[in-house]
Amino acid sequence: MTIEMLGNAASRVSYTEEAIKDAFLNLLKCKDYMDITVTDICKTAGVSRGAFYAHFDNIAKLTDTLFEEALSNVGNIPFQHICLPGNSQNDGLPLCMFLRKNKKYQPLFFSSSLRSSAIGHTVDALLDGFLSVMKDKTSLSDSQLEDLLYMQITDCIMVCLKHIHDSDEEWEKTRYNVDAFLTNGFCHLRS
Repeated sequence: MTIEMLGNAASRVSYTEEAIKDAFLNLLKCKDYMDITVTDICKTAGVSRGAFYAHFDNIAKLTDTLFEEALSNVGNIPFQHICLPGNSQNDGLPLCMFLRKNKKYQPLFFSSSLRSSAIGHTVDALLDGFLSVMKDKTSLSDSQLEDLLYMQITDCIMVCLKHIHDSDEEWEKTRYNVDAFLTNGFCHLRS
């Protein structure tokens, strides 16, 4: 097999995987996660069941892959924090801004059937960065800080969902008030 043939094969594999992911996300816009089947995904993507299973073991693995892909673009600290100056951990968008700018992933995070997974995956992706910054700022234990991150991510997703259709100007007012509330709360934490 030539290098050109290998490149074309890799391109087809990438195209097929992206078609499967896009089909699933599009189905989530109109169907509950629990009602989506591999057959639905294959039909929407225009691929065979064999092609689906060549890329993903099942729908849960597809979902995990999409969460991982989405969260690779989210910053370690998902809020604006006036009381935490000099944070170099924030190397991506805060979750709320990521969700507003990336409509592709909204069905994944806003699905009521996937909400618990969305929160869990997000906390897993952000926890280490969150702990490394917050341990120096409070005397709370890792477990207490993790609880606060769970609360924050849960609330973030719900506020984003509630305000997803707001104008950017309206959203900025909401985001500012939420960030101010979080900042003041985090600045006064005690164990």
